[in-house]
Amino acid sequence: MKLYALKQKPEYLSQVAEWLYHEWGKITEESSLLIVGEKLKKFKNTDKLPINYIALVEGNLVGTFNLMLSDPPKRKDLSPWFSSLYVDPNYRNQGIGTLLVKSAIIKAKELGIKKLYLCTSNRQEMYAKLGWEPIDEVEFRNEIVTIMEIST
Repeated sequence: MKLYALKQKPEYLSQVAEWLYHEWGKITEESSLLIVGEKLKKFKNTDKLPINYIALVEGNLVGTFNLMLSDPPKRKDLSPWFSSLYVDPNYRNQGIGTLLVKSAIIKAKELGIKKLYLCTSNRQEMYAKLGWEPIDEVEFRNEIVTIMEIST
């Protein structure tokens, strides 16, 4: 698996936008595939946040994640965030999600980030196995999510 900042491989922007929209974008009425794509364009950095990373295996786009300044609006005091972990369904259950989480921690450390946060409604156990610790629960997008942190 090779990891790239989306800025290095902009030809994958539309596929990543489609993934993120279909996974999370439909949650709010004001969202659309176009809006998700436009927001994703702001993540095209390589040395500062926000950054979207993509993973390729043998030239195939297999996954993505973001490093960003904020995520749940109710916890603006916490920053930065790991978010939008997505693995193509054809590549799930092969350890790619775990590799992407570990890669995010390494990339955060390279950027000088000491702590990283995430929120999840249903993957607490997976993240805990990778060293993340729960610190709070908040309502986000009409559901209760667990906020977790990890030192890089």
